[in-house]
Amino acid sequence: MALDNRKSVELLHFPPDYSLTQAQDYLESKTTDRWAALLSENGVAAAQTPAYQTIIDIAPIAAPASAGGDLEGVYDYFTDYQKTMVAQLTAGAGTALPMVAFGGPVRTWVNKTYDANIGVLGLDTISPAPGQNVAVLGANHPSYIWYAADPQNYGGDQAKADAAGLKVMGQDISAACWQAGMGQNPGTDPQQALDACTQKWQVTDKVQTCELFYTSIRNLTPPQAQAKCTSSKS
Repeated sequence: MALDNRKSVELLHFPPDYSLTQAQDYLESKTTDRWAALLSENGVAAAQTPAYQTIIDIAPIAAPASAGGDLEGVYDYFTDYQKTMVAQLTAGAGTALPMVAFGGPVRTWVNKTYDANIGVLGLDTISPAPGQNVAVLGANHPSYIWYAADPQNYGGDQAKADAAGLKVMGQDISAACWQAGMGQNPGTDPQQALDACTQKWQVTDKVQTCELFYTSIRNLTPPQAQAKCTSSKS
């Protein structure tokens, strides 16, 4: 379904080993599940999220989560595969499909390969094939938030960890908003779509973004999250 009826493309680093050894399902991973939930928060029906999650890995080797650094030397081996997959899977019916580049190594690869310039929530256009202009948005890796919001990375300071996590959540749900909107209407102006999404989730509905962080990452109940976000005016 994700290939036949694709709405957008997700460019990731490498597939998790447990998707192969346990589920034997490419879409069965914590990374995919978390992003699917963010797409649903932006109006994509749960049953339709696979159509938005057509995944290309720049290192198509199933590996443990800690193996990212070990794979840096293999990218060039897969150059033909990478470029062919990006060109073919972003080709839509008349209008190229949007693509999200997740994580630092992937954003760096896009910048180097296509002479682009994307950071987190950075937007650019690439041409993977003649006449094919693809809007690409840079995003955090979907699993990055658990690292960013880990109090152990701040000497046990929970407040600093929460602040970092809230920032990442705002970035992530804004990126998912852009992906959902562009996937539904690929002819939309990419920058206007991004501006609308960041305004919604980081300004207008920032309390809802805060609540989503505390329910999905800190595992608070909705009433607990609402109380925390309202009292802190996050």
